[in-house]
Amino acid sequence: MGQAKQRKEEVEAILASLSYEERIVYDLAQKIFERVIRGLKMTGGCYRITFLLKAILERAQHSNRSSGWVCQ
Repeated sequence: MGQAKQRKEEVEAILASLSYEERIVYDLAQKIFERVIRGLKMTGGCYRITFLLKAILERAQHSNRSSGWVCQ
C-alpha cells in the first residue's frame, strides 16, 4: 500500500472516531486553514489561529451552549 493511501486511511479512521463536537472543531480548523491561512498566505497564521481557537474553546466550556460568537 502506498504511503499516501495509508495516511488517508489513518485520517479517515481518526475522523470516524470523533464526537459531534470534536468534528465541528476539526471542520472549523480545516476551513480556517484553507480559507484564511492558505488563502491569504498568512505568515505565522497557524500559530496565531491556535491561540484564537484555544480561547474560543475555553470560553465555550464556561458558557451555556445557546450563546454564539460574532466576529468582526
